[in-house]
Amino acid sequence: MPRSQRSDISKISKAEDYKSIGKKAVYTGAIAAVGSYLFLDERGTSPLIDFQVPSAIAVAAGSAVGSVTGDLLSDFVIDKMTSSNSIRGIESTAVKIGLSGAGTVVGLKLMSGFEPSVQGFGLGCVSKALGDYSYDKVDPLALLF
Repeated sequence: MPRSQRSDISKISKAEDYKSIGKKAVYTGAIAAVGSYLFLDERGTSPLIDFQVPSAIAVAAGSAVGSVTGDLLSDFVIDKMTSSNSIRGIESTAVKIGLSGAGTVVGLKLMSGFEPSVQGFGLGCVSKALGDYSYDKVDPLALLF
């Protein structure tokens, strides 16, 4: 493996990078779960193997997985594709927010049978934006970890 690729991989492998990606996913998932109760009226339960799980868990999980996927994709792919910092920032943000929205829709569909909709996608997008903002500006988990 060329030296430049090793340094790129080591960039994300730092414990702090993983911790920040994890915290952003927690914030995104929590905001999406609350949002599903408030805006999508998702208060039912869904079968998961042999358990009944609240539908908000599906929304939270989908948004969190989309958040992690978007952050990793942004760090590994988007940052390497473009040379302009302003374009890179716009593309990175769009990918992160879009994947969180898509993850929310997938979580809703798989767990609760909710039909894919603009509201579900929008909830995931807004949750990611608010989750990242919470991490960047407030970071309430910093008191614990």
